[in-house]
Amino acid sequence: HKDKILLKKYFNINSIKVDFYLNKNITLLNNNKIGNYFCFFGAWSRAENLDGLVWFVNKVIPHLNNQFKFIIIGGGINANVRDECKKNGLEILGFVEDPYPLIAGAKALIAPLFSGAGVPVNVLESLACGTPVIGTNIAFEGIDICKNHQYLASNVHDFINQICSLKNIDIKTKNLIKDEFRDTYPKNIPHKIIKKLFI
Repeated sequence: HKDKILLKKYFNINSIKVDFYLNKNITLLNNNKIGNYFCFFGAWSRAENLDGLVWFVNKVIPHLNNQFKFIIIGGGINANVRDECKKNGLEILGFVEDPYPLIAGAKALIAPLFSGAGVPVNVLESLACGTPVIGTNIAFEGIDICKNHQYLASNVHDFINQICSLKNIDIKTKNLIKDEFRDTYPKNIPHKIIKKLFI
């Protein structure tokens, strides 16, 4: 929506916002249990993702005293960051063919983004899995649905509080998140794109 406004303001171009097509594996998930972990999910070769992860490991993890388990899904973590994560007790899974059952089983997705542009698709995918997200304003940019399950955190204290608030999340709540996402996220996105292309 923000890009649509900018295109009109600076270039006088009318545009249509098109939502992301999400992996069908998400909609087929039937999750009925919650693991004892929080997760990170992203392409760690992207600087904005890696910087946020490093910030979290250095600034937040030391205050949690090994109370919580964190797993990292996705490839691209360099050797130095990998070593730092392991030293601080985070489990690195790397690339996973189908990450959605792991995301669906997490208590929450952690998204400490402090830079970047566009909509973080991992946040949408997490909400679609029924998993709430703890993140910064940038992590939630452009995401207008499931607002009650976007847990805003802008500093160390916020992240700690939000993690603690979700440590006892139950499956009923997670199913409600998934249902709300399914009921509010636009449907038939590929059809809509094709229709606009051939008007």
